[in-house]
Amino acid sequence: MTTETGRKHQLRTIMSVGTFEREPLNWRKARRSIGAGDCVEVAPANSEILVRDSKDPDGVALGYPAGAWRSFLGHAKQGYFDAAKL
Repeated sequence: MTTETGRKHQLRTIMSVGTFEREPLNWRKARRSIGAGDCVEVAPANSEILVRDSKDPDGVALGYPAGAWRSFLGHAKQGYFDAAKL
């Protein structure tokens, strides 16, 4: 995917959480999640960060390279994805 500024964002294939059953994962909820259950959970796995829907812990998870995840968080903290800026 390429943004309007031309920066490329690397996305990984959706994978089954079951792929990682041999390694116990330390899932945690996002700090800014709301109390209504509409939140995501993240877990480090090898050199990736896995993201899943907290309402469906047995469902699929998205895997992102750790560097791409750090970049995403940095942009989010700067307000890059705020609705007013889109």
